Amino acid sequence: MKNIKWTAGALLFSCIVALTGCVPEKDPAQYMITFQQDGCADVVRYVTEGNGLSESSIPQPKTVTGYTVEWETVDFKSITGNIVVKAIATPNEYTVTYQLSETLGESFKTETSLTQTITYDSQYTLAEVQRYGYSFVGWTGKYGTLAQTGLWKTADDVTLTATWANNYYTVTFAHANGTTESVMVEKGDVLSADKIPACKTVEGYNTYWENVDYTKINENTTVNAVKDPISYRVSYQLAADESVQGDAFESLEYGAPYTLKTPTRMGYTFRYWKTENGAAVSLTGESWSIANTVTLTAEWTANENLITFVQADGSTAERTVLTGEVLTDIPECKQVPGYDVHWEITDFSSVTGAMTVNAIKVPKTYTITYSVPEDAAVNGKTDSVTYKTDYQLKTATRYGYTLTGWKTEDGTTIPLTGTWELVGSQTLTAVWAENFYTITFIHVDGSQETRHVENGDVLTNIPATQTVKGHTVTWSITDFSTVSSNVTVNPIVVANEYTVTLSLSTGESIIGEKAMSIKYGATYTLPIPKNSDSSLKFVSWVVSGTGKEIPLKGVWNYDSSCTLVATWEEDEEGNWTDNY
Repeated sequence: MKNIKWTAGALLFSCIVALTGCVPEKDPAQYMITFQQDGCADVVRYVTEGNGLSESSIPQPKTVTGYTVEWETVDFKSITGNIVVKAIATPNEYTVTYQLSETLGESFKTETSLTQTITYDSQYTLAEVQRYGYSFVGWTGKYGTLAQTGLWKTADDVTLTATWANNYYTVTFAHANGTTESVMVEKGDVLSADKIPACKTVEGYNTYWENVDYTKINENTTVNAVKDPISYRVSYQLAADESVQGDAFESLEYGAPYTLKTPTRMGYTFRYWKTENGAAVSLTGESWSIANTVTLTAEWTANENLITFVQADGSTAERTVLTGEVLTDIPECKQVPGYDVHWEITDFSSVTGAMTVNAIKVPKTYTITYSVPEDAAVNGKTDSVTYKTDYQLKTATRYGYTLTGWKTEDGTTIPLTGTWELVGSQTLTAVWAENFYTITFIHVDGSQETRHVENGDVLTNIPATQTVKGHTVTWSITDFSTVSSNVTVNPIVVANEYTVTLSLSTGESIIGEKAMSIKYGATYTLPIPKNSDSSLKFVSWVVSGTGKEIPLKGVWNYDSSCTLVATWEEDEEGNWTDNY
């Protein structure tokens, strides 16, 4: 048998059960909770069976640099036995922020985020950076310079900046505006054109870098900007009544002394030039300061102008008006009979200087009406006449009468032509003179015959002309359909022209034409014919049919055309001559 140890309690419990037959109620169990953490003494807590461990009774684990320490997960609300609770340490993650300077030209060698997450007590490698003209030394933060790689032992977020060792020369470009830019060049290297910064502009100047040899940089170098002043075009915008001497533009050098052109304008005094935005510009200055092409317009002060009005009678009136203003109190223009009188200028909206305005007399035009029942073609007709101007009135006709003029309603006689002197429109009646005309016919022998015809009538009983041998007689006037004055008619005597034909028989011949025209009373010479029969001698020419002998030459007095034939006789001497 195994040895059984009884404790006093156990014995007592057994006795009670034996005597009473009941099992007595026993005390609740007590449990032990042991908190264990590496490197630390255990911490023990007790809890009665059925109870939980309060939050305040749970001990705080000891902090560990770079770690978050927490008790393993346990339900402390219901403890059913002794338990051991261990501390769990989790390494923290920290953020590394890289602070790069664009101004210094710092950049990552490869595409890299500006932040990096690193776990405590883990291996790390920091980002690689570059900067032209420098060698990278390391990253530096608030805890000093960190190794590029290793075991992370910094229990904090850090911001790192790069530290560098200079192994280049600095070429400093000094801009004309006072700013600078620097470019790093490796010792003895060439500064290429693409790395030379653009020269910054300065208002009013062309800027460029001074001449420097960039092919071998052996020291820190400063390159200065050169600035040359720019010349700008200044245009003068002139109104139609404005002008300047010479061209309406010029070039002015920025920053240089200048003198602008002085404009002129009738009726105004120049004040100043102004730009498109209304800014005033002095006529002269020590330094031209507008750094762009500019168009200037002139500002003016209107002058006071004296206007003298001269009436038609020579009297005057004066008015004054400012240039650009409208003159309204224009004096009344005095009228003159027979004329419309007005001022030579009526528009005073643009007076630009002193002026004299004269009264202009324009002759009036009147209407005249013809009252002449005797001539329906003229009766009731009208004409326009102008005062003090030449006129020509209409001519009326009346059988047996001559129009001598016209008269007005008040009896004033007006000639058919002249200078019009009446004021006002008029009604005119005709003034007539009764008339007949004598036509005298003078005959060739000097005797006369007369005929009478009423004015405007047609002469029909025209006397016959006298007969003149060998002539045609006509009157010097043949149309008597419109006789309007006394007429003398003379005879016109014209010698007739006759045709003389030389008729030649067989064997006869002449030198010249066989026919000729001879005027009555004109001298003539007939040819001597020849005959092939040498025994015949020419005697004369005679008129065929009448036998009238016609001499070989003389004055023609035969009063008709005729045919001549030659007459011959025997030549007793047997000789023939061409001479007659």
